[in-house]
Parts: sequence; structure tokens; C-alpha cells
Amino acid sequence: MSDYVARIAQRLDVVGLSVTPTQIELLAAYLELLAKWNQTINLTSFDLQVPSDGAIDRLIIESVYSSQLIDNKPFISIDVGSGGGSPSLPLKIIKPSLVYTLVESRSRKCAFLREAVRVLGLSDVRVEQTRLEDVARRESMRHTFDLVTMRAVRSDDELWVAMRTLLRPGGQVLWFGARKEAIPVGFQVLEDRPAVALLRQQSI
Repeated sequence: MSDYVARIAQRLDVVGLSVTPTQIELLAAYLELLAKWNQTINLTSFDLQVPSDGAIDRLIIESVYSSQLIDNKPFISIDVGSGGGSPSLPLKIIKPSLVYTLVESRSRKCAFLREAVRVLGLSDVRVEQTRLEDVARRESMRHTFDLVTMRAVRSDDELWVAMRTLLRPGGQVLWFGARKEAIPVGFQVLEDRPAVALLRQQSI
């Protein structure tokens, strides 16, 4: 794991980001576990045995960078299509106050996420094998969440209807790889960065 620690620290330094040594060790532990599971489950298309700078940037650095866009508050958060755990798990490591629900429809990916949460010792993280739209149908979940995070999720009307249902008024969305032209009516762009956009649901 020492090589992962050194590589992550080097990439953080390149982009001018600073985190604690403990957080770097947790990020490295996550990347090591992802690399191990990725040999048998398709969690990411990146080769993580000797990860490229691009792989580390996408899986780790973008999440650390995005953490600067949200407050240090116990946001009730939900991640859509959590898959291999990025951005949610690195973001949780940097922002431990987040209370997270990870939504993933595939059982083997859920197994990885649960193991990662256990190995990393992350609290207030729940993994649900379901779809966001199904979560939104639960009356108890309506207007519950302060923050939605998502990457590599198909943007369609059903998705945004579900998010409007789940987000509290003024709730936010961290959308990795956002396309400005795909941002729906009812959401305001607060930050528009190359890797991630921060949106806020407007009051109706």
C-alpha cells in the first residue's frame, strides 16, 4: 500500500490539495481494495495494479477537489449508482461528517461497497441494493436529502424527477462530468468546474 500512498500524495501535491496523513492512508487503502476486487468484478475500466495518473485523478483527486465545494456539515447524502465507490467513498473520507446512503442495483458491486465501508471503518454509511427511482417512491424518503452525488449515470427525466423528490428545498447535487446543456430546469449552477458541477435545487 505504501506505493499507493506515495502516488496519491504526489498527485495531491501536483494540484495543490492538502489532506491529513490519515486521510491519505485511507484513500490508499480504498484504492488498494478497489484494485483487488477489480480483478474479478468490473468496478472500473482503469488498470489499478500500477494505476496511471489519470486513474488516480479520476478516482481519488476529483473527489478530494470536490470536497471543497460543500460545507463541513452532517449533510444527509445519497450517491447514485455507486459502483466502485468513487466519488462517494473518497468524499466520505475527506468529509467524515457526511451521512451517506450508497445506491447500487448490482449485488456484487454492493458486496464490494459493504466490504470497503467495513475495511475503511467508515461510520454513517449505508449501502442499498436498489435504484434511485425506487428510493424516491418511499414516502419516508421524500425531501430528506441535503446532497446527491453522481458520476457516470444516465441523465434523463426519470432521474431528475427522483432527485427533486428526494432533495430537500435548496438541496444540492455534485455532478461529476456534468454537461451544462443537460442541466434540467429547476436547478441552478453554483459552481462549474472542469471535472464537477455543483447544482442547487431552486425553490418552487
